[in-house]
Amino acid sequence: MNYKFQQHFLYFTYWLIFFIVSKTIFLVYHYKTASSLTRVDTANIFLHGLYLDASFSAYICIVPFLLFFFQAIIKKLRIGKIISVYTTLLILPITFLTIADLELYSAWGFRLDSTASQYLFTPQEMTASVSSSPILLLLSIYLLISSIFIWLYNSVFKKHISSPVTEIKILPAVYCFFFLLFLFVPIRGGFQQIPINQSNVYFSDKIFANHAAINVPWNLIHSFLRKDFDKKNPYLYLSDHEARRYIDSLYISEKNLPGKIFTSLKPNIILIILESYTSKFIGCLGGETGITPNIDKIAKEGILFSNIYASGDRSEKGLVALLSGYPTQTITSIIKSPVKTEGLPHLNKILEQQGYHSSYYYGGELAFANIKSYILNAGYNKLISKYDFDKSDYNSKWGVHDHVLLNKF
Repeated sequence: MNYKFQQHFLYFTYWLIFFIVSKTIFLVYHYKTASSLTRVDTANIFLHGLYLDASFSAYICIVPFLLFFFQAIIKKLRIGKIISVYTTLLILPITFLTIADLELYSAWGFRLDSTASQYLFTPQEMTASVSSSPILLLLSIYLLISSIFIWLYNSVFKKHISSPVTEIKILPAVYCFFFLLFLFVPIRGGFQQIPINQSNVYFSDKIFANHAAINVPWNLIHSFLRKDFDKKNPYLYLSDHEARRYIDSLYISEKNLPGKIFTSLKPNIILIILESYTSKFIGCLGGETGITPNIDKIAKEGILFSNIYASGDRSEKGLVALLSGYPTQTITSIIKSPVKTEGLPHLNKILEQQGYHSSYYYGGELAFANIKSYILNAGYNKLISKYDFDKSDYNSKWGVHDHVLLNKF
C-alpha cells in the first residue's frame, strides 16, 4: 500500500490558502478603505479570520476525509478523480460568491449574506443593481482565481492523494478515522463553551477591519441556517383604542418629572447588569429581606424604579434593550446580525460624545450570542472577558463568578 499520511493536512491547507487569497483580493479591491488600516490591523484580519476560514475549510474536508477513510478499508477504491471533481465543483461557486461580494460590499457595506436571495425574485431590480458594476473586471478576476486554484489542485495537491490499497492495514484506517473526527474541532471553533460565530473574528473598533476578516461562504450559509425567517406573524394585535390606552399610560406630565438628580455635572457612571434574578429576593422591591443588603442600601441613596420589567427572555435581547433601547424580537435577536447592530444607537456612543472613557467587563465568553461584535461596534475603549482572568479563577463553565469579576473591577 502506498498510503500518504500528509494528504489530510495538505487538502485542508489548500482551502485555507484559498480563503487567505480571497481576503487579500478583498483588501486590494477596496484599497482606498484598506489603506487607512495599520499593519497590525491588516495582520489581525488574517489572524482572526483564520477562525471562520478553518471552520469552513473543515466543512469542505468532510467528504474527502470520508473518502480517505473508505479508501483505507476498501481494496482498489479509486478516489482521485472523485476528489478532483468535488474540488472543482466547489471552487467555481465559492469563487463566484467571493467575487460577487467584492462589488456588493461596495454597495451594501456588509459582507454577502442571505439578503441577496431576496432579489432573486425581482430580476429587473437585480439587473439594474449590477449594471453599473465593473462586470468585465469581476469576470476576469473570477476566471483567473478559479483557474489558478483548479490548476493548483490538479498539478500540486492531487499527486499527494494515496493510491488504491491492495492490502488492508489497521494504522491507515485508524489515522483516517481520527482525522475525520478531528474536523469537529475547527468546525466548532475549538472546545470553548460557545460555538464559533462572527464575533470570533471581530477584533477592532474599525468596522471595515472586522468585515474583512469574515469568511464569505461561512457567513452566507450561516445566515440561511439561522431560523429568523418564519413568515408566521408571532405578534398579537390590539385594537387602536386599546393600544392608545396602553401607550398613554406610559407617559407622565412634565410637572411630575424629578428635578436635578446628580450633584456633579459629569459623574462617574457604573452600570451593573444583573440577570437571572428576581424581585422576590430584593428587599427594597418587596421581596425577602436581608438577602440583598447592598442593593437595598443603594436604593435608599438614589432613585429606585419599582415598576420596571425585563425586556426579553435571553441575555442578548436584554443587553440590546438596556444599552441601545432596542425592543425585544420574538423569534430572533438583532444582535445575531452584526451588520445591523452597527447602525444601532448605543449608550456608550452618547457618553463618548460627552468625553467619557468606557470599559466593558464580562466574566464570560464575549463571543456568546455575538455579544462581542455588538460591544466592539459600540466603540468601548477597553474590553475585559474571561480570557483576562487566570484559569484558576474559572469557577463556572461560563467563566468567573461575579465576585471575581468585581475584584478585578
